[in-house]
Amino acid sequence: MKKIKLLLTIILILCISLLASCVSKITDKQMKNLYAESVTEIHIESGLHGVQPGRLNTITVITDKNAIARLVAEWKKVNIIFSPFNPFVAGGGYTVTTFYKSDGSTYTIVVSNRIYKSNYKIMEIPRAKEGEVSEIRYSFVIYKKSCETYDYATGQMLGYCNCVSDFKFVKCDPVDSEPLYYISTSFGDLKIYNERIFSKPQDLDTNAFFKLTTEYDFFEVIANLTEEET
Repeated sequence: MKKIKLLLTIILILCISLLASCVSKITDKQMKNLYAESVTEIHIESGLHGVQPGRLNTITVITDKNAIARLVAEWKKVNIIFSPFNPFVAGGGYTVTTFYKSDGSTYTIVVSNRIYKSNYKIMEIPRAKEGEVSEIRYSFVIYKKSCETYDYATGQMLGYCNCVSDFKFVKCDPVDSEPLYYISTSFGDLKIYNERIFSKPQDLDTNAFFKLTTEYDFFEVIANLTEEET
């Protein structure tokens, strides 16, 4: 009996030692060159896999210098475990953390179901704390890349919009005017009222209004429609 206990103890110690040897940090060149002083904003996008089109992903924007310093320091200390055999999971969630730097460059860390770069499992993902969030933005869950776009007044099809999945936006007050254009998606029509404001179907009776926050506006989107689906 004593020999069995001793053997089990040895196996446990070996397992712990093996696990400890697999734990490491993110040590790529971009992480090594990431300093809080050079980061102007951090965006943390979170969402779910395999959900219905039209659902909103949440993007947390952090601009506070103290919050940026804390998040950069925590990411540099994050433990990752070598995990080469990760079964396919239908669904689950993801987090995309993007560091925007003063020189115009970005550094992005993608974690899906706690898996980082296919072969590593992240123990804990650093997140913004209460009071550190500067703004909440959104993006669409959408699976069809090309969406037919129309002139609202005439109903004439103008071409295909291929960037709905790239739209980033914030909630805003409704506008009291007729739409100029609309983009037909699988979850309803996105009605465009001016260069920034649009609405999406919220239910049968009301619309939810949003303001585009991307560098480009809707007039640029309309000017760059394609004649064919991509």
